[in-house]
Amino acid sequence: MSVHRGIRLLTGQDIDPRGDLYFPWTTKEKTIEKWKKYLMEQARGIRTVCILENNENILGYGSLLEHSKYPPFKKHRIPEIHDVWVFKEARKNGFGSLLIEHLELLAKKNGYHQVGLAVGL
Repeated sequence: MSVHRGIRLLTGQDIDPRGDLYFPWTTKEKTIEKWKKYLMEQARGIRTVCILENNENILGYGSLLEHSKYPPFKKHRIPEIHDVWVFKEARKNGFGSLLIEHLELLAKKNGYHQVGLAVGL
């Protein structure tokens, strides 16, 4: 069996009643609401959401906000890597680093020379 690992953009097919993107800290309904908001923001050019998958199984995601609301980033027009998550079962395999590198390259491709990283606790 071949393994296909890749990063792609969030699509409407990722949001469904099965709650495939359900996170342990919230409810299925709030998770679906969040993804609908992210998809809308992506369509409006506010946020780019990248999905990391392996053999069509979602391992994690991350997003890039071109116009951060965090004051130091906003002041200097620095895009923000925001809301990066790798599912527990997929951690310690370099997937988080892969997502962050992908988002950094995306910012560079969009003409930025710096990128900020927000960390939530």
